[in-house]
Amino acid sequence: MMERPTPEMIRALRGMALVTMAMVPASSALAGLPSDEIVLGRYTTAASRPPADLGRPLDVVVSLSFPRSTVSTVGDALQHTLLRSGYRLSQADMDKLAINFLALPLPESQRQVGPYAVHAVLGLLVGPVWTWHSDDQRRTVWFSASDVNPSVVMLPDAGPAQAQAFPVTAPNVKAKE
Repeated sequence: MMERPTPEMIRALRGMALVTMAMVPASSALAGLPSDEIVLGRYTTAASRPPADLGRPLDVVVSLSFPRSTVSTVGDALQHTLLRSGYRLSQADMDKLAINFLALPLPESQRQVGPYAVHAVLGLLVGPVWTWHSDDQRRTVWFSASDVNPSVVMLPDAGPAQAQAFPVTAPNVKAKE
């Protein structure tokens, strides 16, 4: 005949059952991890590879507020934007018109930008009339004049020979005569 289990035996069996049940989900959870995940703690995992955008510093998203004490021109704002990206502005690759553009005052509307990718901030600061270029081996960027100037609209009247260019003005802004 079988002996009746004592209360101590019942508690020991319950404890072993709880330990066994606790181990099953943990082991099955670890087995289900993707191979590029690492376990940092009981409930925490992380990717074992860096995100792709860390290898492309111009794709990193930033929010910037340009300090008035050090940033007063477009060139200053470009330098400030590139400051922690590892890239630098290469004036040697720019023409005289682009270099002169760097000395223009930074528009007040561009004092705070983001969150945008670094390359988008660079495009915002110079506008659509310029085209950005980059050399990833030297980690340099520069810009040149675009082929099309979007601030000028060509309105053909009778044909291409008689086309005229008219500057586009913002709404509610009168052009100087």
